[in-house]
Amino acid sequence: MKGSAGKTAFLKECMASALFQLMETRPLEKIAVHEITALAGVGRSTYFRHCDSKQELLSFYLVRQWEQWAAEHSVRDVDHYDPYNALPFFQFLLSIQKELALLYRQGQESILLHSFQKSIVESKPPYTPKYYASSFYAYGLYGLLDCWVQSGFQNTPKEMAHLFASHLGGEKQAAR
Repeated sequence: MKGSAGKTAFLKECMASALFQLMETRPLEKIAVHEITALAGVGRSTYFRHCDSKQELLSFYLVRQWEQWAAEHSVRDVDHYDPYNALPFFQFLLSIQKELALLYRQGQESILLHSFQKSIVESKPPYTPKYYASSFYAYGLYGLLDCWVQSGFQNTPKEMAHLFASHLGGEKQAAR
């Protein structure tokens, strides 16, 4: 079964890479499924078997890239809220700035928030304190990323992580 999951992930990565490549010259909504599958070297049925939408495919790709980058850089607890992962997360985001800028140019930045939610937020409620904390973390990172992308990545990942940590600390001070 693991081989099947690995094959599915590989096929989705190929299709997502093809989609990003096509997005460099055309809007997402004007890209046809047959163009994606032709460039990826897979059949149309593969797309429909494994993908619900182009947005879902792009979100899958971003989550997968984070997981792979985190594994290569020995980042702990990549699949849920961990404030110590802010610096590596911003380092990862800088490594995919081309894709991020492309999503923004295409008006598809909501895909990033969806990806953050899939990567960070506890999978499904119950509405526990941990669930709320992970949601807060995901939205906070997304808010900072949104500003960072729009600024053209003017700050370093270390500066962004420090900014994030200072806001977390600021919240703790305000609660006292």
